[in-house]
Amino acid sequence: MDVDLDLFVRSELAQIRAAAQDSAASLADALRRLVALAGDLGSPELLEWAERELAGYGRVPGDEMPDYRLPPSPVVMDFVSRAGIAHGFAVTPYLVGDALYEEISQSQVRSGVRQLEAIAAGSEPLRLALPLQGELMRLIAGRLDQPVNIQRIYWTLPPHVILAVLDQIRTRLIKMLSTYTLAVRSAPPVEAAREALTVVVGPGATVNIPDGAHFALRTPRWRTAVAAAAWFVGTALTGLGAYFAWLQVSS
Repeated sequence: MDVDLDLFVRSELAQIRAAAQDSAASLADALRRLVALAGDLGSPELLEWAERELAGYGRVPGDEMPDYRLPPSPVVMDFVSRAGIAHGFAVTPYLVGDALYEEISQSQVRSGVRQLEAIAAGSEPLRLALPLQGELMRLIAGRLDQPVNIQRIYWTLPPHVILAVLDQIRTRLIKMLSTYTLAVRSAPPVEAAREALTVVVGPGATVNIPDGAHFALRTPRWRTAVAAAAWFVGTALTGLGAYFAWLQVSS
């Protein structure tokens, strides 16, 4: 039996909207419906976005995250010193410099939505290791006044921050559905749905929707800053080592 595509689109979007507006409903289930709908409508951009939200980001080289997955977060570290073991010790601007601290204070929430929903429903924070651990460790160790063995450097995000990320994803769905509601007044449901799907796009783009609102996808620039700072410290230490070696030979 043939299925009326317009009727199917109306039904699917209505169910996705109900799930998006209900904070108690599973966002992962709503996104799975969106994956199926994106395939039926021939929207590879929406399909890619929904699949990334479900499976998580960073699975392919150059995979960029939307700005709502980059919330600010404290940076902390665990280390061992002569005084004992320290957990969750705050990384301050003094240890990495003001400019770099501002950059690394923006976390990267890469996990899939199902995992984020479980964390948001619990009481334990999400701990995420910063990239370029080795470079950061060398940079920080060079600024401490006593030798330490830094074990890891990470962001710590409490459940309410993860919940805010999930709310942002729900907001994207609601924007899409609001656009559909406006577009369907002047176009068939399938065409209106395709127009509404432009609310979500691939990495690197800025999308305009009918009411003029837009959002951008961007990538943190601090990785380059960390590498540059680590290179500077490494070069300085190498130069000092050579200088003291020369002094020993000369004396």
